[in-house]
Amino acid sequence: MPEGAGIGVVSVVIDRWLDGTQRYDAPGESLLVARSLDGGRIVAIGGLTRCPHVAGAFRVRRFYVAPGARRQGVAGTLARQLIDGATRYSTIVTCNARASDAAAPFWETLGFVPTDVEGVTHRLDVVEP
Repeated sequence: MPEGAGIGVVSVVIDRWLDGTQRYDAPGESLLVARSLDGGRIVAIGGLTRCPHVAGAFRVRRFYVAPGARRQGVAGTLARQLIDGATRYSTIVTCNARASDAAAPFWETLGFVPTDVEGVTHRLDVVEP
């Protein structure tokens, strides 16, 4: 993902919030940020919404970690928080990992598997304990 991609991700979040098309406020939905320890800068963002392509599923979206915060566990922590939130409402979590070459392997380390559903690249079926 190019260096300026974070600006694009955040711009989409802001634009869709302002026009009301994506507020992350339905039951089970959320928008999380991770902040740096030094000064509280936002270093990562990730949202969770109902998946429009898989009935009853939630979708991780607008997931981005700033280059300086990568390889420090921020992405995994943020992703697990989103997944944990989703599993309170569903046993299926999806994502679209087309943003970068690193995206698919990242989601696969968290248990997601490739799928051929339109608009979705990966799916996680959560097994209840």
